[in-house]
Amino acid sequence: MVLLFVLLLAGMASALPDDNRTIIHDPLPAGERVPIFLVLSEQPEQLVSFNQLKTDALGRQTQVVQSVRAVDPTAAKTARSYWIANAVWLEADPATLDRLAALPGVDHIEPDLTVTLSDPVAEVASTIGPDYIRRPQIGYATVWSVDYIEAPSVWKNGTTGEGVTIAIIDTGIDGSHPAFGDRITKFADFINGDNSSAYDDHGHGTHCAGTAAGGTVTIDRYGDKYDVALGVAPGANLIGAKVLDSRGSGNFNTVLDGAQWAIDNGADVVSMSLGAYVTDDNYEGGFSLGEGENRTVSLNVSSEMVGDSENLYEPQFVIGSVRVEDYTTAAGYDAPDLLENLTISVTDARGNIASGAEIDWLGFDSKKNCYYFKAPYASNTAGWDGVWEINITNTGAVPVGIDRVGLSECYQSGGETILDSTINNMVRGGTVVALAAGNEGWYGTATIGTPGTAKDAITVG
Repeated sequence: MVLLFVLLLAGMASALPDDNRTIIHDPLPAGERVPIFLVLSEQPEQLVSFNQLKTDALGRQTQVVQSVRAVDPTAAKTARSYWIANAVWLEADPATLDRLAALPGVDHIEPDLTVTLSDPVAEVASTIGPDYIRRPQIGYATVWSVDYIEAPSVWKNGTTGEGVTIAIIDTGIDGSHPAFGDRITKFADFINGDNSSAYDDHGHGTHCAGTAAGGTVTIDRYGDKYDVALGVAPGANLIGAKVLDSRGSGNFNTVLDGAQWAIDNGADVVSMSLGAYVTDDNYEGGFSLGEGENRTVSLNVSSEMVGDSENLYEPQFVIGSVRVEDYTTAAGYDAPDLLENLTISVTDARGNIASGAEIDWLGFDSKKNCYYFKAPYASNTAGWDGVWEINITNTGAVPVGIDRVGLSECYQSGGETILDSTINNMVRGGTVVALAAGNEGWYGTATIGTPGTAKDAITVG
């Protein structure tokens, strides 16, 4: 995973139980405008070249923007064209959405969602420890991950990435990192507009760039010096598009900015370690349950994602979470099982208490104070649309502090979103695109986030 993940180790905006991402807030505060994409009806069936794709898309969008001006003049002033997926981004008055969707030439409207990282990598180092080094043959050394996938056997044939340009569309790249030398040839910042030099105020993009194309550095190991190759393609050039902020978060529109920029600047390979796994959540916490007391949290679950009348996102499962306060003592001793006195039940939209046939009760967390469950859509279709409830009852004699309890409905792209189309068009134009599947495999199946759902991408888990 460390390897190809270069291109995407973390990425995905995952539906973590600790996240709280509602797609479109309804109702919106008075005067607030919503960022959307008008996706045009005419999409390319065959891609001759990126230049032709650009010419055709921008030509078709002229009339659409003029029509927008008649419906919502303020929105027309914010309009930005995207040729990679033939769409127009703008900030619209929510009251005009139906009229905008009905404009001639518009196929549908999509919300400008947020993509994030879920990568466990927390920091990037400028040195490497000896435990990570492997020396498969006399004369060279590399890191364990590169050796594990047998990249050195490819290097023997003279293939080290030389002459190839890899675009890292991420949080940026640290241009001063010793692993890259002078191989970062171009950089664009779509978050802060700082294009003076390549930088990374998060670290994830640098991590991905290093896995993909970290070069050879000299290290001292017990008095002996070694030249250690760090990346899979240590001879490749890098270009970096910063589309995620210092928290590892960004919107679809900045990802499209980075994708178009990468194509315009000759990327042969594109790495996107990011994504969106959409959730609708309801959480409560910070309360105590005494003997015999109970608490119920409810969530209005729907087979149609909020704001998605075109069914671009498909329901996958409901995740429930219970987290109690951890009373681990200062001396380091764990308290008894903190969940043993809690009875947890789930009721579906028909009012039926879900059984083992409908719900995976195995749990997904080894910590004593956490418990999760999953109710797959495929097993709960009949009772899906409506209000779901999770009920917790304290059957013990002592109070239990509840840190958090909640329900989340999780959706997955059906492969037809604007990001999916963007990736498919890039691949059809001859660009290799590697994407993150996401790191939510502990939920089981159906956890691939957008744009990893694009059918033509290389999606890595």
